[in-house]
Amino acid sequence: MTTVVLGNHHAIHSTNNGDSVEPLKGKQATVVNIPADDSIGDAFTTITGPQGVWANHAKDGAKPAWVASDSPGLAALLAEHYGTEVHDLADNAGGIPLPFLAATTLAIPLLALSLTRLSLFLKTNAGNDFQAAQMAGAASATAVAKWVALTANTTAPAAGDTTLTGEITTAGGGLIRKAGTYAHTTGAASYTITTVFTANGTDALPVTIGKRGIFDAASAGNMVFETLVSPTATLSASGDQLTLTDTISM
Repeated sequence: MTTVVLGNHHAIHSTNNGDSVEPLKGKQATVVNIPADDSIGDAFTTITGPQGVWANHAKDGAKPAWVASDSPGLAALLAEHYGTEVHDLADNAGGIPLPFLAATTLAIPLLALSLTRLSLFLKTNAGNDFQAAQMAGAASATAVAKWVALTANTTAPAAGDTTLTGEITTAGGGLIRKAGTYAHTTGAASYTITTVFTANGTDALPVTIGKRGIFDAASAGNMVFETLVSPTATLSASGDQLTLTDTISM
């Protein structure tokens, strides 16, 4: 896995299920974890594309304040593309303490924890049935699959799973199931669902998020996709955020 960190002084997050966006205060960092089998070109496109990670997490026209990565080649490409500087992950990049990169418990004065995770999903058996019904227009076709749920459970996903074990369902909490924002690049054989969760005073904190699923309903429904959150993300205080950018291949 390759880690990329982008200094983000113009961070935004979606509100009203993606209908609008609002700015986040203070200096933030967007962390993207690229699967080990992705090429540098794939990683570059995932981050810089019109519907990529950066476009979904920074104000229009803004550029990263700096770039850091454990892949020097990818860091150099991104820095050249955005016209910004490269920082070393071994340094205190942009003033963000290094534990931030590992998603460990962290207190940052005047700055809420903001974590981004990018992952590919396992499609469940129920997901296969869902996709067939949707694409063929069967009578059993349901609503779109964009509802993202979280759990602290870290058991490996299995195709036969029908529920998300230990799903967080705390009424009034900021980590309960919510609708993500859909994005797709014309002609691409994939799309993304981006979801921002913000912990609040009702949530049982700290909590370490280990896995999530995508459902076709706000409650119950079919779990179409499931994946681990890797590395796990620990939310410790009200206002801490977890951004999930989930890539679905078709």
